[in-house]
Amino acid sequence: MLFEYGLASSLTKKEIEILVKNIGQYEDLIGGLKLLINIPKINKHRKQIIENLLEALILPPYSLEDTPEWIADSEDAYLGCAITCSKIDMYDISMTNTSCKEFKAMTTTSNVILGGEISFINLTTTKNGKNPGSIMAFVTLVDTTGVLDSVIFFPEQYKKYKNILFDSNIIIVKGAKAKGDGLIVEKAYVART
Repeated sequence: MLFEYGLASSLTKKEIEILVKNIGQYEDLIGGLKLLINIPKINKHRKQIIENLLEALILPPYSLEDTPEWIADSEDAYLGCAITCSKIDMYDISMTNTSCKEFKAMTTTSNVILGGEISFINLTTTKNGKNPGSIMAFVTLVDTTGVLDSVIFFPEQYKKYKNILFDSNIIIVKGAKAKGDGLIVEKAYVART
């Protein structure tokens, strides 16, 4: 729609008047441009411009398909949140065995596989354990069902997976449920589209 609007905006005031006057003679912008090309009083230069617009409309220079990721990002930018879909809808997370909502009610504690978008990362330094002074991360994951704000990457896992831990990245984590609502990560993957 935006692409067509951009093309229609390059028409002259007189050409737009002709299209409005003959609106019943065509169904879409392609038909309207074909109507303009066949006007007897059109000069060669304008005819060539309209033919180029028609060609661009028939064979666009780029994909006009809106991806769920683009829609979600645009809605988030303009509305403050995505309402039509989620960025996660574009990724294959079919290998997961739970969602953020289901995780909180789970009774099993091992072999938990969860996918989501990283919305927050809290890095902290350990005081105790095998390597005091090491960095670990508490990650907040969001999926279409809710939020899980205690995805824990202990120092060893954090070192291994820190390159995929950044805001808005879609990841899949495998691990064990901790006491409470935390997930202790054993492995992490970038989700594929």
